[in-house]
Amino acid sequence: MEEINQNPFDLKTCIDWLERLKCNYILLSFGKDYLYCSCETLMILQRYFPQKKFMISISSSGGPSTLNDRCQDSNQFDAYIRFGCDCLCEENYSVSKPMYIDQPNLLSRELDYINESLRTIKFDKKVLLITDFNHSKLLTHLKDPRLDRALFVKPNSKDWNFAAKSEMIFKQTDEVKSSHFYPYNFTNELKQYDQAVLVGDCNNTQILTNLNQIFRIDPKRRITEYLDGQKILRKRIAIIEKFKNNLNDSIGFIFLNFKTSIESYLEEVRIICQRIKKSPYFISLNQTDFESRIGNFSQLSAFVVINSCCCDFDFLEKYSKYFYPVISWREFLIVSGKSIEFGGIHWNNGEDSLFIETNSEDNQSSNGNKLIERKLFHQPLSWYGLVVDAGSAGIASTIKEGRKGIASAYVNEQELF
Repeated sequence: MEEINQNPFDLKTCIDWLERLKCNYILLSFGKDYLYCSCETLMILQRYFPQKKFMISISSSGGPSTLNDRCQDSNQFDAYIRFGCDCLCEENYSVSKPMYIDQPNLLSRELDYINESLRTIKFDKKVLLITDFNHSKLLTHLKDPRLDRALFVKPNSKDWNFAAKSEMIFKQTDEVKSSHFYPYNFTNELKQYDQAVLVGDCNNTQILTNLNQIFRIDPKRRITEYLDGQKILRKRIAIIEKFKNNLNDSIGFIFLNFKTSIESYLEEVRIICQRIKKSPYFISLNQTDFESRIGNFSQLSAFVVINSCCCDFDFLEKYSKYFYPVISWREFLIVSGKSIEFGGIHWNNGEDSLFIETNSEDNQSSNGNKLIERKLFHQPLSWYGLVVDAGSAGIASTIKEGRKGIASAYVNEQELF
């Protein structure tokens, strides 16, 4: 019992789950931050269940790795246990085998460091508190009245982790009426908060670009840092404009760590590329040496990454300085002219939008309206975007008309990024 109490995870609940499930072959998956306790955890479970067979898998990402997903689809395992999890995107957990997610135990020194960091941060008004799944237990222990807590989306059913087939384990409950960014529920719209406190990791670009000031606290590494949400947004806008100017006849679409069906993406890419008169080039990559591999495609000068979940910020930030522009799927929809919200801004609301919802082969809508072409991809060295004042605090919520010109000619370019 003492070794269970010393383990960083809640093994008591995990053992109870295994006893109720009555399974014989279990896959144990550990996040990269919990490699140090993987063998110890395996030995504890093996002593409690000598008749069961366990296998360890280490994932370098926040959610389950592609290897884990392939193992679940095979007949080698009856159940799947994830130790430590930052990513809760539904695509990662729509699995065909019973699954249990074990959170790390709450340490008093981590809570003390968070409270100490909060006392050093000056807040003008009430701020939003966000935690990742690993630190979600802290939400009930932080009593600072200045914090408005985000809520995790509730499980669809009480015993979801015992289901043989779970299409969507987290759903927004009827009791919670709020702004929704999977897997979070917010009491108010994100644009109502000027500041936010993030405990742990948040790799969702949509959330980060919707907030102005973000104070990130990492209690394990004892690090407190400041993130500028508006600077992140301006940087993504600049890369979107670079993508427009770097386009040639072909666009590279990279499916990264994909686990679910990609047929819907393939069809939408075909329709969009037909309208903008570009040829799609599909690439599938599950390796980590991403940059060296896309350099092999000399005929491509712009890339769109379609990730298996919405946790794409670290990836986009890493390749923001790559020679060729690399953007996300949501950013590509902006380039294509689809009416969409990104970074708290409504894009492409005008009547001359390139993207018209239709499934017909002749590119006509159900009402017979023909496609209106913007000629956006036929104008080299030009860009359409925000008029950004480096000294202003906010950005207009709707884009009506942008400036046109060579972006490098503006005198405040270095101040923006």
